[in-house]
Amino acid sequence: MSITQLFSVVQSNNTDLFQSILKTIKKVSGKESNLLLFFASINGNRDMCQLILKMGRCDINYMLAGAAKGGHIDLCKLSRKLGAYDYDIMIYCAAWGGQVELCHLARKWGRWGKLNFINYNRMLYGATRGGYPNIAQLARQWGAKKINKMLYWSVQYGQLEMRHLAVQWGAKDTYKLYQGLKTKKE
Repeated sequence: MSITQLFSVVQSNNTDLFQSILKTIKKVSGKESNLLLFFASINGNRDMCQLILKMGRCDINYMLAGAAKGGHIDLCKLSRKLGAYDYDIMIYCAAWGGQVELCHLARKWGRWGKLNFINYNRMLYGATRGGYPNIAQLARQWGAKKINKMLYWSVQYGQLEMRHLAVQWGAKDTYKLYQGLKTKKE
């Protein structure tokens, strides 16, 4: 069995098959373990996440990121309890997945007194990639300023509505992407 098959099993949420395949694979790299953990947490499969964590060589922040994208607050809380701390990636993935509640939670966890350790431009990037104008607006309210980059990201990910929003907010086409660019939706 290959690592590719292991990824398929993680996507199918079959923990029994995962355990049996894992016995036949000699080595799983840290990068592969992190990706497995990310996808298992997007699916919200706590048992699969625990199996992957037992393999070792995992960065718990991948579980936080996947859980945020998938909207699984229980796994976000568990990953934090286990030592996850990257709330920038959490807010990015929550925005990418359209998870407003988890954006608020990442903001709360990323604050320490009056200090704020969250980069709201990452949230804007996630919202643009996922196509969530309401989350992009929230990111702007909280301090995101990279509107020109938003225009670039919207073109990169084919998010027509987000392109129009970036231009409406005053984005300058510094990347020469928007001018003359039309899609089938337009």
